[in-house]
Amino acid sequence: MSDDLPRHEPREHLFDALVAPFQPTASQRQVGRLLLALIRIPGTLPLLRAWHTRRGRGH
Repeated sequence: MSDDLPRHEPREHLFDALVAPFQPTASQRQVGRLLLALIRIPGTLPLLRAWHTRRGRGH
């Protein structure tokens, strides 16, 4: 490539204001880590699926 071409440098934090509403809270991150840990235990995935299905039905 030629050195004559202009370079576009990345701007840090350019989209921070746009993505801020979608960032998980600390408690949501903690629950996510817990769920990932539970999935690694054999036999818990069907239990989590059943719980989620039951929870979605309004029981």
